[in-house]
Amino acid sequence: MSKTKKLMAMLLCCLLVFSVVFPFGATETEAASKQISDISKKNSKYKAAKWTIDNDYLQLYKGNKFQSGTLVMEWQMLQFLAKMDKNYHFSTNDKDMLYEYYGDLNIPLYGVNNKSKRNANISRGHFARLYAAVNGLDLSEIQAVRY
Repeated sequence: MSKTKKLMAMLLCCLLVFSVVFPFGATETEAASKQISDISKKNSKYKAAKWTIDNDYLQLYKGNKFQSGTLVMEWQMLQFLAKMDKNYHFSTNDKDMLYEYYGDLNIPLYGVNNKSKRNANISRGHFARLYAAVNGLDLSEIQAVRY
């Protein structure tokens, strides 16, 4: 019985040492690398942009830039929605899989039948229709924006 107690005490000591030596949380360098360089922390949009980066919905461009003025393409928006969709279990980097999956769900995507439209810029109204459709609603653009 004493050997068991010694073994348990040794195991707990090792676990304590490993937890101090190898922290499991984000290190300072990881947190610093996710700082957005092109949006001021005082900007009202900074918190939302930081949230999307921290939760791995979007990635920063070179130089830790968010490039908030950059237009978003339909496939990028679909990739973002797929990452948020708990029912989507495939690769979010495979454009064909994204369009096949969401096309079968009758999500209003221009790029399902026309691959050249996958790289077309998405409007706010079209995003609103996509978001409403992912939530099970078939709305016109005006209704979707209000939703």
